[in-house]
Amino acid sequence: MVHIRGKVFTPDDIRRLCRVAEAAGKERNPDAQLRVTLTGTEDDRYEGTLASLIEPDDYLVNRRILEVEAAFTLTHSRIDIDLVQGKGVWSWKSSSFTVQGNDPTWVNGTIRRIEQELERARKQVIWPMRSRVLGIVMVTAAIWAGMWLLTDAIYNAEPERPTLADRVDSDAYYPVTAATLRMFAIAAGWIPGLALIGWLVGQWPNVELQTGQDFMSKERRTRRAMLAVAGAIVLPFVINYAAGLALP
Repeated sequence: MVHIRGKVFTPDDIRRLCRVAEAAGKERNPDAQLRVTLTGTEDDRYEGTLASLIEPDDYLVNRRILEVEAAFTLTHSRIDIDLVQGKGVWSWKSSSFTVQGNDPTWVNGTIRRIEQELERARKQVIWPMRSRVLGIVMVTAAIWAGMWLLTDAIYNAEPERPTLADRVDSDAYYPVTAATLRMFAIAAGWIPGLALIGWLVGQWPNVELQTGQDFMSKERRTRRAMLAVAGAIVLPFVINYAAGLALP
């Protein structure tokens, strides 16, 4: 079994991969056909062949498909390809392919051809997966900073008291010291940090099947919304900076 990771599959990618599998299977038995099973968003399943399910646009282009299973099972040869969106319809499933047979030349050649087709598929964005720890640290730091500013604002409301920054080590003035704030923020920050980064990583699935129309994909809608929000936040700063440079 060869695992498939970090790929984005369009309908054309899926078609090419299935064509390679069917061509390899016909080398062993010219009359055999690739059997295909598609699983949709509501666990609706469609079973058929390359010609009936993969080649037409009705399924891959017009429906949201979360799993593609393609298989050849002959007497002495077998090809299985399983493409699963994210972690899969079931949490224990992952994307992979398997080639078995009693002819090593055919097995090795088929594996190479499938791997070549997989290389043609676009690579998935992987920075959220690599930035989990950094994201959790940033969320924790943001919570700590927010608690610090809130506590400082509360105590600064009384003019006779020194600021929190001036007396961070004095329990006589501040029941909640900087050390206490740090410990609480680090402990509490992991929970929202893990949740936020887990959600963020989920918007770029390890394996993404870009089937159906754009509006059918929750991940694509969310990524566009995130881009719009980021643009709305960054654009005013860019305009202000540019205006500052333009003014004498």
